Amino acid sequence: MKSKKLEKQNLLQAEQELLSMYRKNNVEDKTHIYEFIKKYKNEGPEENHPIIQMLLFFGYAHFSIEGVIEDDKLTMYKECLEIFTVYKRYELACLAHIGISLHHRKKHRYAESLRSIQDAELLAIKRLGINTRIYVDLLINKASIYWFLRDLDKCHNSLLQCNTIELNESLDYAAQFVIHTNLTRNYMLYSDLDKATYHFDICKEITKHYRNEMNYSAMFIHGSALLIKKEEWEEAIALLKEGYDFYINTSFHLRKAELLKIIGEFYVIPENPLYDYSASIPFLKQAIAIGEEHEFYHFVTAVYTGLYQNAKTAKLFEESLEYLEHYFAYFLKMHNEKQQQPFLAGEIRFGKESHQLFIDGKQTTDKKILEDLSHAKIENTKLLNQLSDYEKIISTIKEDIAIASNRGQLKSAFAYQLLDKIQGIIKQQLDIQGYLRLCEQKYPGIIKNLQRLYPNLTKTEIKILQLIRLDLTSQLISELCSTSLKNVENHRLRIRKKLQLLKQHTFTMFLDALPNQLNLEAFYKA
Repeated sequence: MKSKKLEKQNLLQAEQELLSMYRKNNVEDKTHIYEFIKKYKNEGPEENHPIIQMLLFFGYAHFSIEGVIEDDKLTMYKECLEIFTVYKRYELACLAHIGISLHHRKKHRYAESLRSIQDAELLAIKRLGINTRIYVDLLINKASIYWFLRDLDKCHNSLLQCNTIELNESLDYAAQFVIHTNLTRNYMLYSDLDKATYHFDICKEITKHYRNEMNYSAMFIHGSALLIKKEEWEEAIALLKEGYDFYINTSFHLRKAELLKIIGEFYVIPENPLYDYSASIPFLKQAIAIGEEHEFYHFVTAVYTGLYQNAKTAKLFEESLEYLEHYFAYFLKMHNEKQQQPFLAGEIRFGKESHQLFIDGKQTTDKKILEDLSHAKIENTKLLNQLSDYEKIISTIKEDIAIASNRGQLKSAFAYQLLDKIQGIIKQQLDIQGYLRLCEQKYPGIIKNLQRLYPNLTKTEIKILQLIRLDLTSQLISELCSTSLKNVENHRLRIRKKLQLLKQHTFTMFLDALPNQLNLEAFYKA
């Protein structure tokens, strides 16, 4: 048996080794993690301390070792979080939170991803302090989430906050590189080229000491984008080709494909004096070949989408149709569930036929359809803006709670209960409002008719009738209204009595007759 002193030394060494590997973040080169597993993995789990077991778990999940699939990672990260928290390994617990957040981000569940990071922030502030390396990791991850949520201001503020932390000067090169490459990108989007150039120059200085092959593509991609903004076109394409040459003999296949795609897109930028449609094709097709070989289907569909649009803009309609067919073929590969096949086949047929009509110079859409589509887009934009506003409110409240909790002004259990309550109310309001708005669009005047003819109906009963009008089941109505199924059924019985419906009458029959007084009278006589 190991002595307690030796076991403690073993644990500390293992923890530091894992943290070091995590920060190198080279998921292609797994030599170090394999050595780590070989070093600490014994015959049976009972021979290892729980922390060692969780460190191995974290290694399997984060570096995708031994065939760990994405859906299993969440369970592994949660187990790590529980053990690390119990044994007061708070820095490792924050890493587990980051793992959970990354899993949700890959699944495009950005609200859950953000919450995991904010939970870790609370833990870091309370137990470790803000002038720590792990807190910088959390801010970088939070910036990434806000980027995916298209909230540039919050993304940018999180990155700037990294620069205000006292240990910023002593941050390792890996963190500094990520911070400054992303600040370069953001300042370009803000059209502040001076600051973008300043941060890009810092990146170039960092690369004299640090060069992570996986992340190094940012130097070429952001650098060329900066040169394009300055209209230095020849320098931009030279830098992109240098980037491709850098990756050509490496195993980073997606990076090679991405750079080829960007080079191809460079030649079809409308304002580019080097514009050359024919020059773009070989690069884009080479990118597709790499994507096909390594089954990067999302990437391949994105390239075919660009090829289709470019050919259409160049009025090469036959060529654009060929790209469209390839796009649909890969679209099917990504959505190969049997139940989706008939729907997708219909979409493909419609896409091809409408495209052919467009080439023949014929009208491909009905004016009424276009008007309905335009109206639907406006309504959808309103809902998305409303959702974004709600998310900003929640985020502000969370930040206030974090500050108050850190000062000892709030109990954490109460804080989480409050957040759950707020999120539940907002989810409920968004869902119900969306359905009620849809009902009013499809059946204008339904509320006024019900209020005029049946003044004894309550507001809740009118809402339920609107949801019934949309053919929603009682189960779904109960979920939308945050009530029990039995309660909805009781409402339906009371409504039937107030409307004086007979056994043979259905709600659909009644609601079909409602807009027309004569039809309604005939309905009751039938």
